[in-house]
Amino acid sequence: MQATFKNVGEELGLNISVVNDELCVQPKDPSAAAEEAAFIIPTKRMVEKCRCNELDFFRPFIEAGLLTTAQMHSACERYMLGRSRKGLPIFWMIDEMGAVHDGHIDNQWVSVMLRRRNPKLLDCWHAKHCLFGLHLTVDTEKPIAIVESEKSAVLLSEFYPECHWLATVYPVNFTIDQLEPLQGKTVTLFPRTDSTMTSYLAWQEIAEQAKNAYYMDISCSDFLERHATAEQKERKIDLVGLLFKSLRSLRV
Repeated sequence: MQATFKNVGEELGLNISVVNDELCVQPKDPSAAAEEAAFIIPTKRMVEKCRCNELDFFRPFIEAGLLTTAQMHSACERYMLGRSRKGLPIFWMIDEMGAVHDGHIDNQWVSVMLRRRNPKLLDCWHAKHCLFGLHLTVDTEKPIAIVESEKSAVLLSEFYPECHWLATVYPVNFTIDQLEPLQGKTVTLFPRTDSTMTSYLAWQEIAEQAKNAYYMDISCSDFLERHATAEQKERKIDLVGLLFKSLRSLRV
């Protein structure tokens, strides 16, 4: 397999190797070909290229006077948010070491989009997802709060800055190993609510597993289960949906 990486690298102007079971990609030279090839796998350079500090999902909150434009800029900067060519927000999954694992655009993963574009290289590369916002948790004593939606995490970080807000993106993505980098920290999970408590019970189980596996003060909040109405549970709202239910145009 390493030979395959090497051959593909020659075509793309890259040095490609496997070190400790991790794919390492470096440009051979600063030529235009190498510059283009360096964008094949998500890198900090790709993140910087797409950076944006004004995104539409903030608008209902700004228009309602709940957030300021300055807060929008601050949140976009903090989470290193981007914008696609179609104007959609890009939520980058950046770990505690600053490595970019993947990006999420609407209902698509950047890794999947890149694999379609470059099947030769990316058939050998499988993105391992981390929690969205994980890069914020380094060298800090702030408690950690985890929700499902990246939009909710970003918004809540401005309303409740005493916590670092992270997101799982999809419930199926959330696994106990994603909590390992948070060892030694205080962590609270805020799952979506639903009429059967499915999300709450699943996240409560993950919290119990993490408590046994890692050195971590972790709990699963039942705030939504206690305060959401039956109609809200049918709609499977999250924390932002409950706290700001008056904003009818809100979508998270």
